[in-house]
Amino acid sequence: MALEEEFIAEDQLIEAMRMVNEAVRRAHKTGLDVRADIITGYLDARPMPQITFWTTNRERRA
Repeated sequence: MALEEEFIAEDQLIEAMRMVNEAVRRAHKTGLDVRADIITGYLDARPMPQITFWTTNRERRA
């Protein structure tokens, strides 16, 4: 069961990265300056990376 959950999680990460990359490409084509910050949160005392995207055009974080 745990192995199946790992495969599902990995597939979701792959699909999410495809969607993020497409959104960044689209934003770039429109002239937006996209920035990404990687921050580290902690869940159950284990580091968990999180990504924050924002544009310098609006200074709005997503």
